Amino acid sequence: MKVPFLLFAASLLGVAVSAAFVFIGVFGDVFDVPPPLFLRAILVAGGAFFALVSLSALWHAARQTTVRRSQSPVRVMVEVETFADSETTTYDLHISCDDALWIAPVYGGKAVRRLQHSGPQPADAWLDPRSGAPLALELDGLPLVTYPVIRRAGPGG
Repeated sequence: MKVPFLLFAASLLGVAVSAAFVFIGVFGDVFDVPPPLFLRAILVAGGAFFALVSLSALWHAARQTTVRRSQSPVRVMVEVETFADSETTTYDLHISCDDALWIAPVYGGKAVRRLQHSGPQPADAWLDPRSGAPLALELDGLPLVTYPVIRRAGPGG
């Protein structure tokens, strides 16, 4: 499956870009014309934030890969909720698993488009062994790529 590789690559690129931001912010004096102090502060803060987000995505991709290799999938029911306005469209995936409802923001793709035009469907999920949260999902062999923020919304949540 290519999705974890793409997430790894994008996360590593994000870490590299954020390191460049922090480097310019901290060592701005090495340039012939150093950037102003307020711009350097913005670069350091933005670079640090971007690094945290990139590392979070990298950690999520690593967890997905690990759980796929170490566990068997379970069947869950999934349904997509679409939020659209004039500028953007976002998707939340509602995952029913073991009497619990989980909500995960999900990237758009073929599997999401398929879910939009039908009701709840069964999918394969690989669960976090500690929390029981679904970390990796597939619908008929198509990946449902989630953001690293999955929250429990049903009983016990």
